[in-house]
Amino acid sequence: MLAMLLVMGLPVIGLLFFLVWPLSVALPLYLAGLALAAVLHRVMYSAMRMPVRTGREGMSQRRATVVSWEDAQGIVRCRDELWHATSDGSPTLVPGDDVVVLDVSKMTLRVRPIGSVDDPAGMGVQARTARDGRRHLIPRSGAATRYNRLASVYDILDAPMEWLDGGARRNRVLGMASGRVLEVGIGTGRNLGAYPAGVRLVGLDIAGRMLARARRRARRLAVSVALLQGDVEHLPFAAATFDTVTATCVFCSVDDPLGGLAEVRRVVKPDGRVLLLEHVRPESWVFGLLFDLLTPLTRLIGPEINRRTEQTAQAAGLELVAVRRVGVWREIVARPVARVAADAGAGGKGAADPH
Repeated sequence: MLAMLLVMGLPVIGLLFFLVWPLSVALPLYLAGLALAAVLHRVMYSAMRMPVRTGREGMSQRRATVVSWEDAQGIVRCRDELWHATSDGSPTLVPGDDVVVLDVSKMTLRVRPIGSVDDPAGMGVQARTARDGRRHLIPRSGAATRYNRLASVYDILDAPMEWLDGGARRNRVLGMASGRVLEVGIGTGRNLGAYPAGVRLVGLDIAGRMLARARRRARRLAVSVALLQGDVEHLPFAAATFDTVTATCVFCSVDDPLGGLAEVRRVVKPDGRVLLLEHVRPESWVFGLLFDLLTPLTRLIGPEINRRTEQTAQAAGLELVAVRRVGVWREIVARPVARVAADAGAGGKGAADPH
C-alpha cells in the first residue's frame, strides 16, 4: 500500500516544482519524478502474487486477456478471475493480448490468440491478414509492455500535464479533425471528448489494458468510436483511407517513430491532414543535453523526451503546413507529400478497408 501511494503521489508532488521554478527547470525535475514512480511501479508489478482460480466448467469459447506470459504458459483473466493458461501452439503473447478459451483441463485453460476489435460505429474495421493467411497478431513491443504495466495509473501520472494547459492544446489540435478520423495511440481515451461532432472515429492502441480503459470511457461519454488493438508501425488499413489522422503524445513512445509516421502518411488521403501534439527535445543545448541524460529514465515510464518529431515527420513524407511552438511542445498540422502511384498501390495490398 505504501509503495502504491508513492507511485501515485510522486507525480503530484512533482507538480510543486512548477510553482517554484520556471518551466525549463521544473519540467526535467517532474519527468525525473515520473521515472522514479515508473521504477517503483515496475518493482511492484513484478512482485505481485495474485491468487489463481483452479478450475471451472463452461469456460469454452469465452474471451480472456493475458496478464502474464512466458514461453507457452502464463496467467489470463477471464470473467474477472485469474486462471493458469497454456497456448494452442506456440504464439508470441504479451500482457494485454486477447485470447479465446478452447477448453479447461484440471487447473489450466487452453487458449489461442485472437484479434481485439470493437466496432460500435458499424465501420467494419478488421485486422489485416498476414501473407501466410493467419490473422495478424500484435508484435512484441517495448511500448506495449510499458503501457500495459502503467495502464492502471496512467491518467494519474499524466494529470499534472493536463492541468498545465495540456487540455487546451489537445482541444486546439483535435478541433481541426474532420470526416473519417483515425487516432493512433488512443490510450485510455482521454481525447474522446475533444473531437468535433460528426466525425467518424477509429481509435487504435498497441496496449490492450489501455484500450480497455478507452472502451469504458467511450461508454461513459456515449461516444461512438471503433476501437481496436494494433501497432502504428503496421497499420491494418488500406492506403488513403482516412480524412484525418491524429496523435497526441504518441511518437515520443513509439519504438520506430519514422516507421510509424510513414504508416500514418500511407493511410491518410492525399488531400487529408495529419494532426500531431508532441513534446520534443529542447532547442537549448544545455537543456537538450539534460533531456538526453534523462531519457533512459523516462523511457521506463514510456516516453523519450529528446526526440525531434518535426524532422522525423518530414523524413516520413509529411509536409508541415503549420507548427505552433511553445517551449518543448509542438502542435503540428501536416499533409502527405505527393505520392507516387506505385507507393499507394503497394501500401494497400492485403489491408482491410473500414468503409
